[in-house]
Amino acid sequence: MTTEDVLAPPSAVEQPTPDAGRVRRRPPWQDGSVRTVGVLLVLLLAASAFVVHTTAGLIRNQPPATYAVAGPHQTWLRASSPGTTAWFRHEVPLRARPVAASVTVDGTDDVMAWVNGHRDVLRTTDPHDVAEIGMTADIAPDLRTGANTVLIQVTDVSRAAPRLWGTISLAFDDGTRQVIGPASAGWQATTDPAAGGVRLGALPTAARSSAGSATSWPGAVSTSAPRAVLAAVPPQVVALPHGRTAASAADAGVTFSARTGAATSDAWLRISASARASVTLDGRLITELAAPGYMSPRGSQPGWLTLVHLGRLPTGSSVGVRLGRSARPAVYADLVVPRDGSWVVRQLPAAGLSAVDSSGTASAVTAVDVTAVWPNGWRVAQQTVPPAPADALGKQLLAAGAAALLLVAMALAAARLRGTGPRRALTLALAGSLPGIAACAAYLAWQRWTGHLPGTGRSGWAVAIASLWFVGVGVAELGLPRVAIRARWLRAVITPPPLVYATAVAGGLWVLSGIGRSPLWQDEATSLQVARDINAHGVPRLASDLIYFKAELYHVLLAALLHVSDNVLFLRSVSDLWFVGSVIVFGRLLMPVLAPGRPWLHAAAAVAFTLLPAERVWADQLRMYQQMQFFSILFLALLLRSLRTGRPRDIRWAAVLLVLTYLSHEESFVLLPGVGVLLLVRWRAVASAGRSFALAFVPAALVIAAQYVLAQAHPPVFGTDLSNRPYVGLDLDRADYYYNTVFFAPIGTGASLAVVSTLAVVAVVTAARRRDRTVTGAGIVLLASTVTASTLFTAKDPRYAFVLLPCLVALAVLGAVAVWSMVARSLRRGTGFGGLVRGRAGLRRGVIAVGAATVALLCVATAATTVMSGAQFTRPASFHPDYTGTVGYLVAHRPPGDVTITLSPPVMTAQYAGVAPDRVVQTGANKLLYVTLKNGRAVDTVLGVPVLLTGDDVRRYVAAHPRVWLVSDGGGYLADVPADVRTAIISEFHVVYESGSTTLSVAGYAT
Repeated sequence: MTTEDVLAPPSAVEQPTPDAGRVRRRPPWQDGSVRTVGVLLVLLLAASAFVVHTTAGLIRNQPPATYAVAGPHQTWLRASSPGTTAWFRHEVPLRARPVAASVTVDGTDDVMAWVNGHRDVLRTTDPHDVAEIGMTADIAPDLRTGANTVLIQVTDVSRAAPRLWGTISLAFDDGTRQVIGPASAGWQATTDPAAGGVRLGALPTAARSSAGSATSWPGAVSTSAPRAVLAAVPPQVVALPHGRTAASAADAGVTFSARTGAATSDAWLRISASARASVTLDGRLITELAAPGYMSPRGSQPGWLTLVHLGRLPTGSSVGVRLGRSARPAVYADLVVPRDGSWVVRQLPAAGLSAVDSSGTASAVTAVDVTAVWPNGWRVAQQTVPPAPADALGKQLLAAGAAALLLVAMALAAARLRGTGPRRALTLALAGSLPGIAACAAYLAWQRWTGHLPGTGRSGWAVAIASLWFVGVGVAELGLPRVAIRARWLRAVITPPPLVYATAVAGGLWVLSGIGRSPLWQDEATSLQVARDINAHGVPRLASDLIYFKAELYHVLLAALLHVSDNVLFLRSVSDLWFVGSVIVFGRLLMPVLAPGRPWLHAAAAVAFTLLPAERVWADQLRMYQQMQFFSILFLALLLRSLRTGRPRDIRWAAVLLVLTYLSHEESFVLLPGVGVLLLVRWRAVASAGRSFALAFVPAALVIAAQYVLAQAHPPVFGTDLSNRPYVGLDLDRADYYYNTVFFAPIGTGASLAVVSTLAVVAVVTAARRRDRTVTGAGIVLLASTVTASTLFTAKDPRYAFVLLPCLVALAVLGAVAVWSMVARSLRRGTGFGGLVRGRAGLRRGVIAVGAATVALLCVATAATTVMSGAQFTRPASFHPDYTGTVGYLVAHRPPGDVTITLSPPVMTAQYAGVAPDRVVQTGANKLLYVTLKNGRAVDTVLGVPVLLTGDDVRRYVAAHPRVWLVSDGGGYLADVPADVRTAIISEFHVVYESGSTTLSVAGYAT
């Protein structure tokens, strides 16, 4: 089929060919028009099937719901006095030990529960203010005949009133049951840590006995639920006790399977695994279980007892659990099913489980004690409600066929109205379906990224996609009228340069809207401290007396800004301004150098650069990366232009900008070998302007070399550095790091630039074939710089490739244009799409409109699949919720005379405590610039605080002080320190407070 076939009028149908004096008609199936119409109908049916399947799934599936034990209108408890931490107590006198007993609790933020001095429940929330399911624990072994004490500690890190929902469920051997809920009498609450014998750093007295007067423990106050609940769980489902045995397999990485037994009208699965696992029901994926991780120095995080709603179960259903590889694969599973108006537990014992390894070979299954696998107990994790089974394929195909017939009717009606042939009308219908297909792809990618969608429900999204589908067909069939723009100023605005500026401002406002939602982290706090030292000493001289050779230009500018304001939001907004500037120079300087005379392409590239998630990573951080990138874009643009024109002014400015880039951050070192390789390849252009290049780049090279030598050699006059090996040096270890984890990381495993990198390769190959030296030069810089980062940096980190993103995106845009040109040629030759674009003005505008919508939606889908994490949009509005809670708790409860040490970044502890810690535990020998010498003593680099280097140092310091507080993380830093330091910390300290990924421990309290 050719363009002429599509554009031919209806009368120009192929006529019978005379043969041997008679007319010989060809069979209808051989007619070109019939074949084309048939192919278009098949394609239209396939497009309809895809859109209908997605929209039907949107309408069928409900939004993910968080389980909660307590309904939104049920009674909760709070203390009568104000405070951020409250202790709730209930005395439980027993005439006999129960045969089954459990406690189920839910509270605002962090929760701990003790039963007669034994801690049975621990939960920390991160991020805070997120609705979580209540936790349950089997407390029967901890109860005794006579008086029993249940103590529950609840902390609200957002500094509101902490609230509790709790139920104690008891079952006795005579068949009687006792349930103590939040509405039951006897609950007491206090916010005074000293009331009733509660002492921080030791087991609360009230947790061990019934000590404490009534005045110390006033009655708890009823209150409403602190949050809305999307889906309630029957309390007994989590309150019923669990079994004592789990199933273990002989081989690692096995798949357990078992039958669920008799049919049930409803069922909940309670399951825990020793490794990351997936759960299937009759071959259908239900949920995935996270792997247990490190929680505190006392042990590993308990396996999550995950609660999954299975709904109605037929007889003999099969549950499968596929485990990741672990040293001791084990799984616990039971079903909670209704019976006689109540709920009962139907455990899946080890004897009823079978297991096979990854090769399909049967693996032996044995029963193990639950406490041997999960010594710290369980907490119940939230899970989303599984989707309902898919509708029958026949129904979806029937709906897709009806939709396709509707589109065919629309196409034929439009053909009759506009006087076009049926082939062209059907082709337009197929083109108009592309935005709907792209919308489905964008939705599915977005859903995979976030796990949920903001705003309207899924039915709303289904209606929106279906509406976009039919509107796109209508626009393609009927075209768009030309709207006359009479305002001269408006016509001037809708041009590429203003669009580039508008894109930059819009991107800056997008970043600015969430600039306070990401936590202040260690490097940001370090930069703040360096800038303060510059204002105090005139040079970046840290408290350890070390001269800080890093990002000199950035820190000098930051020091100047501190005279205006020390507000972190204001200082972060400066990085946002660098981001806006980067977009502008990218679209107005770099792209015109690579693609001269194509202003609309420059504007489109600026949009792509702004939307790339990896580009906005540093735009809201109080760091130097965005400033470095701004200067690097200017440098690359002027260098490439100077090689083409030989203009001395461009050469001089390129040399100056190279120095500014390097002084903004030494990680821009990766560009230097790339520049050298490019100048060698283009030696003729360099030789023709040799004097200008020598006068510009030789002084620049001397400045950079001097800074490098000083930073690496670090003369004693600038302080003694005890850090690791040189930062820059030949290191072939993990030379494929950036290839595997940044540029060509597998799509679907996290952040990936595979599509962008592939298009960049296409652009360089195309430029080499066309002998475009400018684009080829940009490719040389990108490739040589990537090799530099892979082989000359002793550390490997994705952020070291950040300076290469502008060049990568610019080349990717050119590669996309090359691919699109090739596809367009194929379409024009094969299906006659070129005739559509060259047709009537209204139809041409309609096709261009639906094409632009398709491209925009596919860009959204690409952005959603390459974004790093949706958590950036769900964090609470605080600079660091972990340190805010932990250090705030320390400041509120540390009496005078206590000392503080830190096993986490000391600059973070100082930032939130307002004062530096008294000692720092060295967190690893491979950390750059973490330990220096001051007056012959090892001190922390930034704050100048003395460092504890050995386990004996830790023990002596603890022995010399009556009470020592330790700020740490969840265990990552502890794993990095030497074994003797780790042993000393575990033996001397015990955790008293946890907030997200940070912990607060204490040593020196009497127990």
